[in-house]
Amino acid sequence: MLSSSLLDDEVACSRERRNKELEKNKVSGIMLSMLFVGMLTLSFDLQIVKAGGIFIFIRPEGSVDPPTVPISSADNVTYTFTDDINGWISVQRSNIVVDGNGYTLRADGTGAGFLLSGVSNVTIKKTNISNFNHGILTWESSKIRVIDNNVTGCQTYGIGVVLSKNVTVDGNTISSTYSAASYGIHLETSTFTTLTGNIVSSNLLGIGMQYSNYTTVKGNIISNNNSTGVYVRDSAGNTMTDNIMKDNRYGIWLCSSYNSLISGNIVANNTEGGIFLQDSNSNTLSANGIVKSSVGIWLKGFEIWYNDIIGNNIACNRGYGIKLAFFYGWNTIYHNNFINNTNQFYFESFEPLQKWDDGYPSGGNYWSNYTCADLFRGAYQNITGSDGIGDTPFIINANNRDGYPLIEPYPWNLHDVGIKGVTSKTVVGQGLSLRISVIVSNHGVFDENFNVSAYVNATEIETKYIALVSSASTTLIFFWNTRGFVKGNYTIGAYATPVSGEICTADNNVTGSWVTVAIIGDITGSTPLVPDGKVDIKDLVAMAIRYGTTPSTTPPGRLPYNPNCDINGDGKIDIKDLATAATNYGKIDP
Repeated sequence: MLSSSLLDDEVACSRERRNKELEKNKVSGIMLSMLFVGMLTLSFDLQIVKAGGIFIFIRPEGSVDPPTVPISSADNVTYTFTDDINGWISVQRSNIVVDGNGYTLRADGTGAGFLLSGVSNVTIKKTNISNFNHGILTWESSKIRVIDNNVTGCQTYGIGVVLSKNVTVDGNTISSTYSAASYGIHLETSTFTTLTGNIVSSNLLGIGMQYSNYTTVKGNIISNNNSTGVYVRDSAGNTMTDNIMKDNRYGIWLCSSYNSLISGNIVANNTEGGIFLQDSNSNTLSANGIVKSSVGIWLKGFEIWYNDIIGNNIACNRGYGIKLAFFYGWNTIYHNNFINNTNQFYFESFEPLQKWDDGYPSGGNYWSNYTCADLFRGAYQNITGSDGIGDTPFIINANNRDGYPLIEPYPWNLHDVGIKGVTSKTVVGQGLSLRISVIVSNHGVFDENFNVSAYVNATEIETKYIALVSSASTTLIFFWNTRGFVKGNYTIGAYATPVSGEICTADNNVTGSWVTVAIIGDITGSTPLVPDGKVDIKDLVAMAIRYGTTPSTTPPGRLPYNPNCDINGDGKIDIKDLATAATNYGKIDP
């Protein structure tokens, strides 16, 4: 287990550990609808009993012990909560899915909410998990999927992965209360773990790894953790890409770790440091936006060797753009933009030689305080004519110089807004309104104001003007009134107007899914959930088997919510949807 003392930058890791081995008809229509709902209810023998503060086991042969708890299964493969549970669940069976169905699992602050020990191919999903020592703990297990859970208030690990391999943690929200040892996600002696799309906030430490190799950390939002966003110790071969790490003490901290890739992240407004490499060698830092922290990039230790720091935007840091505090080492630092940092660089005591450029004509770094002319070109800058490289080196200290400083910032998305996603249901009744969700992001360094438009085919629906701060995302809601549009297939999309200085506009115009405008109530046919031009028994059945569902809850015996069956788009499939469809029962598209 990681000790909280590791979080102090003076004692975090020692040199002795450096060489350790490392390691998802109106009346008849209504009557038919209600008949199907009743038949479905009678066809399942389900228990709905409250549990209270007890140990629950999903046994290896498939039984739930005790059998009175509100967990149902018709096939010993999918186990579904039917109510909140006060207690602890030990999963002893492999090849199953445990679906919390939006309900809550809680206890008294002790133990593990879900304990998976020695199992394989288990999914834990859609559960609110609160007030345990560990929310979910995977021990000596493999091929585990932890998806779409909300984990809060756990004392040690929100999600712990120990001595395990091939574990996927995706789309979860994990937060706690800054307790002495609270970690959002903790990996120890585990391999090939994938952490994607999680929101990890308000913990002592966001994501911690120790002796864990070949981990993928991608597309997470890791913010407001009292210490470090991502802390990696004695590990190798890990990849951290396209994450947002902001408002922590440190954004990313590698200690005695090797051969990791840190790329495409927004690392912003961390009080002590953006990216901190301590006694860590042979890592690559590329295309990161490291802004508004005390120190942008910090290299510290006795020896620091063979790290490549290439193509990053290091801007507006309050102390130093880059700080080097080590006795010996050789690192490559070029094609970075050092912009408006209080101090662009700082060597602490020793000044070992580093490589600050990639030779001619590739060039070195952009320094916003470099003011020399560009009148000459060539490897010796002695041929008349400019080449985008300063005529004289940028002097760092007696041992270090950037021989080919760039006159303009290296191509990087200083200003960059875009569309991350466009979603809606895929069938809408003619004359009704379709709700379209558009996720908009500001990937750049600067706060931006810009327009976002939603469109159908080539027709603009609506335009919204938004203000979005650096590294933030938001969801905009648009409504398309289909009155006057003929029945048929349409393509929805969204467009973010490029902001001043934006170079990369590939994600400014994003196409979503196609949408079918159909007879109201025509939602399915011979192909499931694809309209067939008539409203008949198949449409009513499709709604009936999802009756009572919402995006977050599925009653016992029902199929999960599908927005196409939510005719009026109010977030619940109920009698109003069935009645609306029933009014068109028997209609056929001419």
